[in-house]
Amino acid sequence: MEQGKINMAILSLRKLARDFPNDSEIRITLADALVKVGKIREAIRELESAIHEKPQDADLHLRLAILFQSQSGEENINRAIKAKGEFKETESIYKQLLKKKPIILTPLKI
Repeated sequence: MEQGKINMAILSLRKLARDFPNDSEIRITLADALVKVGKIREAIRELESAIHEKPQDADLHLRLAILFQSQSGEENINRAIKAKGEFKETESIYKQLLKKKPIILTPLKI
C-alpha cells in the first residue's frame, strides 16, 4: 500500500516538475520519492537537474555523491568522486550560510 502512495506522489511530482522546471525543491522531493521505490538512476537525474539550478547547494552535491556510491560500476565511482569534489568547493559557502541561518537536513535513506 505504501509503495502505491509513493508511486502516485511520483506521478504528481513529475507533473509539477514539468510545469515548474526551474523549481529545484520539486526535483529534490521527486528524487527522495524515487529512492524510496528503488529508482536510483532516475533520482540521480533529478538531483543533477536540481544542482543545475542551485550549483552551490552543498546538500545537493552530498546527496548526489551518496546515490552514486550506492551504484556499482567504475563510471558511477568516478561520478561520485567528481560530485564529492564539487561538494568540497561549495562546503565553505554552505558553512557560512549555516552560521547565518541554521537548517535541519533530512538524510536520504537508501
